[in-house]
Amino acid sequence: MKLSENISIKSFNSFGIDVKARYFSSFASTEELMELVTGSSMDAKHSLLILGAGSNVLFTKDFDGMLLKN
Repeated sequence: MKLSENISIKSFNSFGIDVKARYFSSFASTEELMELVTGSSMDAKHSLLILGAGSNVLFTKDFDGMLLKN
């Protein structure tokens, strides 16, 4: 589990829009999710979005927050 910065999320949304997430990581368990959320140095002004298949979200610009992929 690695927290990456400024990564393209084109392959994680069904529209294939080439936008970037300020912070990105994937997780496979609730323990990993909790570690990402509580261990993050991200400040409170940034949003948190947990992304599933990416088919019910339309990104129109870069996401200035933490995007977590399950």
